[in-house]
Amino acid sequence: MRSDDRILKTEQGLLLRFLQPSDSGFYLCTATENNFKHMLVRLQLVVLSSRAVNAVLAESGSLSAAVLQASPRSPSLNPPSPRTPSPGQYKDLLQILSQPEMGLINQYCEDYWQLGGAGPKEPLMGALKGKELKEQKKPRNRRNHQGQNGGQQT
Repeated sequence: MRSDDRILKTEQGLLLRFLQPSDSGFYLCTATENNFKHMLVRLQLVVLSSRAVNAVLAESGSLSAAVLQASPRSPSLNPPSPRTPSPGQYKDLLQILSQPEMGLINQYCEDYWQLGGAGPKEPLMGALKGKELKEQKKPRNRRNHQGQNGGQQT
């Protein structure tokens, strides 16, 4: 992925400030440890047009009249293409957008962009700190064990 003004690299990963249709596709998240790479997650991103999202929201009555009047409407959506999500996927989107947490997420994003990203530098998730993570890892050889009997003593 090309780095430009739309993409911000954070401690948690990539932040796409806004999406374009060309951003659709598969994304792989890999981790490298001791020169070994393994895939953690494979995601498929489908960028929906604002017209498609507005149409789904309008069907459910969740979109205010002011937003509908401000956006251009067409009598019908384009026929579905192989990359167009199914109506069931639109319903999933509607369910996600109607959850109470979405209001909090939207408020956080608006506050973040208004402040210019000058907020606290804390991770979004309560992840373990590096030291705690190292303590949970199992040692790979017995020479690193301290205080265990059974090894040779000199």
